[in-house]
Amino acid sequence: MPSLRRLVAGGATVMEVMRAFKESEACVTSPLNFIMVMRNDLGMPLGESRRILEVFDPQLDPLVPEDEVDAAYGHFLDKYRACDGGSSF
Repeated sequence: MPSLRRLVAGGATVMEVMRAFKESEACVTSPLNFIMVMRNDLGMPLGESRRILEVFDPQLDPLVPEDEVDAAYGHFLDKYRACDGGSSF
């Protein structure tokens, strides 16, 4: 997902990131691939991306209301929002 870093740097919420991941044709949509994409594209530690998945079912649909997902797990994206989203990604 080449645009993932720009998406996050632009202020995307966890749910927006998940929707982009699910709509991407770059890989099969699965929890393991989500973890790997977050690691490879953002540099997010495996444990952090795994924590985000706690509120998603195996099909990556939220188990709680979307605003609760973003409120509880949005902080995991904060350090990646500081980036400018430019071509260095």
